Amino acid sequence: SGGDTSRLEYCLLEYSKATDGQEAYNYLEDDGGGILCSYNSVPLLVRNCTVQNCVAYVAAGIKVHQGNIILLNSVIKNNRSLYDGGLSIGYSQSIVNGNIIANNSCYYGDAVVLEITDGLFTNNIIVNNESEFDAAVYVNTAIAGRVLSIYNNVIANNVSHYGDRSGISAPTQPESHPHYKNNIVWNNQGTGNNYQFFPDTIKYVEYNDIQGGYTGTGNIDADPLFVNPTVGAGTQYDGLAADWSVTNYSPCIDAGKPDFTDDSIGIGTDYAGNTRIQYSAIDMGAYEITYCTPSYEPDPENIIVNGDFGTCDLDSWYLHTDDLINEKADYIILDEGIRIIPHELSNNPQVWEIQLMQTFTPSQLEMIDVDSTYRLTFNAYADTNDRPCRIVFYLDEDPWTPYHSEDIFLSTDNEEYTYEFTVSNDFPSLNFSLNIGTALCPATFGNIRLVKVPAEPHINNINLLGKNDSGIFPNPANDYFYITSESGSVVLLYNNLGMLMESKISNGESVRFNTERLSDGFYWIEIRNFGGISIHKVIIR
Repeated sequence: SGGDTSRLEYCLLEYSKATDGQEAYNYLEDDGGGILCSYNSVPLLVRNCTVQNCVAYVAAGIKVHQGNIILLNSVIKNNRSLYDGGLSIGYSQSIVNGNIIANNSCYYGDAVVLEITDGLFTNNIIVNNESEFDAAVYVNTAIAGRVLSIYNNVIANNVSHYGDRSGISAPTQPESHPHYKNNIVWNNQGTGNNYQFFPDTIKYVEYNDIQGGYTGTGNIDADPLFVNPTVGAGTQYDGLAADWSVTNYSPCIDAGKPDFTDDSIGIGTDYAGNTRIQYSAIDMGAYEITYCTPSYEPDPENIIVNGDFGTCDLDSWYLHTDDLINEKADYIILDEGIRIIPHELSNNPQVWEIQLMQTFTPSQLEMIDVDSTYRLTFNAYADTNDRPCRIVFYLDEDPWTPYHSEDIFLSTDNEEYTYEFTVSNDFPSLNFSLNIGTALCPATFGNIRLVKVPAEPHINNINLLGKNDSGIFPNPANDYFYITSESGSVVLLYNNLGMLMESKISNGESVRFNTERLSDGFYWIEIRNFGGISIHKVIIR
């Protein structure tokens, strides 16, 4: 009460019971299974905590009433109550960012309740919760002066057994005007009309992906293409074991509100700690896809910068055919890459009619250093042997100016091709293209990658944080990830329960963590050195 913030950090709160068994309801004895925070004038900070397997009459996970809470990077899971299973915030000010609320259950009420509150609710994942009669999220700010921003959340695969408001539910009072932007509301299961977002008259619902559609600027109704969602809705499926980021072909990429900035969000990172707004616009959902930002990988003795120019850049591929082609060629995306399909071509063997090209993004251009050598590698095959192909880097100028060109012949075997060239001048723009010749057969290209060849046998003291505040590459990770810090730093890997999994000491180069034996989910990296302690989040698939 002295004015300082109360803190709960890296705490595991479990198997708590907030119900005295008496018929008379008393919020001090029956609310907030894991945490009850009421009438506090200074903020309660809950960060990197797990609240699980708790029981309450109301709000089995966390209950905040007439107080202030900052809830960050925490897990609220497997809690059960009569009313409101996971998180309830009422008559309060709050910042709720980067949390996962999953597999909670209640009879009445919702997994998340935001009632007569204001603040920021962003980058949260609300999945696989169950209620007998109500929705996943209930929002009511029907008092003048309350401003609540609900941005970039994933609300998916929740169940309402006997209700028809399965996703977001809000009252119809005209004063209730929170702003809903860049959210994904998908595959929530209810009865009757099964409203993903109820009612259909709520103001300020813009640039969301809502199943079934919703009136409002920029809203879409398209499968978000999650990477690895749970196979069904409800608590019988583990929402924490799933991956709620989106694939490279998701319609949610760059589909958020176009004029959003870090300032308008209030948070400059996504659920995984990656920088928001990587490309032309913010992505919908809790994750910002980072498929074309610089990353670091072994090759095979050095740590080298690389940029992915593969199928992930689907939106920036452009197919060009010249006037001698009577019917245009096309291309399709396969698991193994891009398949270019010619139709009716000219018989002139000197003409390279089909050009599948891609313009470098600003972040990719930043990676191109003058007087440096670059290596292009890719896999390719054709339906017939000796299929002619030309690899071209060229300036986007008039007249067309090739900077580097290689002629090759593809075989029917899927082979890897490697070429090196040196950059000798800066580029205001640069394009890369695959040109196939006049033979009437398709060609398939995959795993296209451009990497910078190090000038020295080893690169020391690379400052990764300039391109990604987390300093973790790649993130999300599959079999491994790298993290760099100054020499002598202690690097600690924790699971989401705070258990130490591995520790290493940095020698100033990238520290590698192998993850093959770790379960999928999110983990914490703690770096300790003379400059203090920093915390980062890494997702393992």
